[in-house]
Amino acid sequence: MGSQQYRGELERKRKQRVDAEKKAGEYRNKESKKRAEADKARQEATKTKSAATQKSKLSRAAQRDKEAASAGSEANKWQAKASGYP
Repeated sequence: MGSQQYRGELERKRKQRVDAEKKAGEYRNKESKKRAEADKARQEATKTKSAATQKSKLSRAAQRDKEAASAGSEANKWQAKASGYP
């Protein structure tokens, strides 16, 4: 393998790391947004007097929490990939 091939391989690995870090950041942002939406839905649920509306808001909050957990898991996966690249 020549030096040009090594440089090309190293550059590809760096690009993969940058891409993986970017993906991890995107998933972290998504996680944060979903957690904020869940908190907002819980606050709205406490302000309403209607039991049906309250149940609906709490259900939405639970769904957003689930989505946030999923996004967090994806972010961790991408961060692990990024750390594996030079």
